[in-house]
Amino acid sequence: MSGNRGRAPLARVRKWAGKTWVRLRFLWAWIASQFLRWVTGYGEKPQRVVVWSLGIVGIFWAIFWRWFGEPEGGMAALQLSLGAFVTLVPISALDIDTGGISDRAILLAEIEGFFGMFLVALFVATLARSIQR
Repeated sequence: MSGNRGRAPLARVRKWAGKTWVRLRFLWAWIASQFLRWVTGYGEKPQRVVVWSLGIVGIFWAIFWRWFGEPEGGMAALQLSLGAFVTLVPISALDIDTGGISDRAILLAEIEGFFGMFLVALFVATLARSIQR
């Protein structure tokens, strides 16, 4: 009898941990489903990806303009944002003079480039799926 007492709490912990992992898997599946719903319309609406892409460019444009902007209306910040969205080449790897661009701006441009490449690939996949149906 004394041997079973030590195992009962351990069995309860294993049962609780198993339920927690199942709940976490369901939560992750729900989050992924909501992401696909809002960004791609479950793979059926490529225009949503375009809207999200424009939103990402706009957000990063505002960040670049606010932090590193010039008073001429933000055209340089918009060019930097659009350029960063469509390229994923780190500026530091190009071995060129950055012209006074700070390391923070380079990091933000690389983050935007990652989002850009991801959204371009998502757009192509969504467009192919919508045409296929």
